[in-house]
Amino acid sequence: MIDQRFEKSKHIFSFYKGTKNQLELIDNKQYWGCDGGYPTTEYKSLEVYIKEKKILLSNEALENLYQPNLFNTEVNYDKVNDILYFQSSNSDGAGGYNVIWKIEKGIYKFRYVTYGF
Repeated sequence: MIDQRFEKSKHIFSFYKGTKNQLELIDNKQYWGCDGGYPTTEYKSLEVYIKEKKILLSNEALENLYQPNLFNTEVNYDKVNDILYFQSSNSDGAGGYNVIWKIEKGIYKFRYVTYGF
């Protein structure tokens, strides 16, 4: 799991009506990790090795998730069903959220994002 600096020039921003600095959308999507301000970091990549098999999560699995806290990340493995769960609590403070990525039998299935607090 690697994070990187957020580059404003690579994104499109929409603001709430009547404001010039209160972000509503980034890249025309709801975003996670900030409460109306610009993010400073974002996920660059998430790759998993299961035995010799490398699984690289797609950009879609990581998009619109900002302010990652890599030290607040855990991995759980369901051996019976061969499911790997990555979970992370991320934020800049007020924009806190939790994300869980599910990898089943070596294939990325989905992510679930929710406000954590």
